[in-house]
Amino acid sequence: AIATDAWRVFNVQLTPARGFANIIFDLHIYYAFLPQQLADTSLATVTGTLVWVQSLLTQVTGRPVIVGEWSLRLPGWGTAVGDEFDALTPRAQNATLQRFATNQIDGISRPGASDAQPRIGGYFWSWNAPVLSAVRGPGCVSGAQAQWGFNISLNARWIAPGQWSAATPAPAIQSVG
Repeated sequence: AIATDAWRVFNVQLTPARGFANIIFDLHIYYAFLPQQLADTSLATVTGTLVWVQSLLTQVTGRPVIVGEWSLRLPGWGTAVGDEFDALTPRAQNATLQRFATNQIDGISRPGASDAQPRIGGYFWSWNAPVLSAVRGPGCVSGAQAQWGFNISLNARWIAPGQWSAATPAPAIQSVG
């Protein structure tokens, strides 16, 4: 949404950062709902390259950014990414979700050297999500709905204990007055 014309009009023409420094962008980043243009994208592209590009786009706003919702939920059945993920062994699924979590956490909370404004962090979509299918292997919850839950992600070790809470502290936001 950041790169659309509507955002350009809002961010540049109607509320330029120099005159409205108190605006913070609240982004909701979902990889579960890929647009049709990305329907045939590979799992590695979604969990790596696309996350990296998304983190670069947060810099375009010229404002502090908080990710109001994020999760580990990947596109589901009937998509190239979902089919590729489902074909993995439980161990490979866990490793993929761990990399996906690390990439997103880095993109959400750790500013790059060229960032003009702070990345404030974010909120995981849900503490607990329903698990709709049985466990397929040690530590691997096969229910895709589990990827919406932070507690399940911690218990499955997709997010390492302390990994999210150990992210860079939010910078102080200066008030304009």
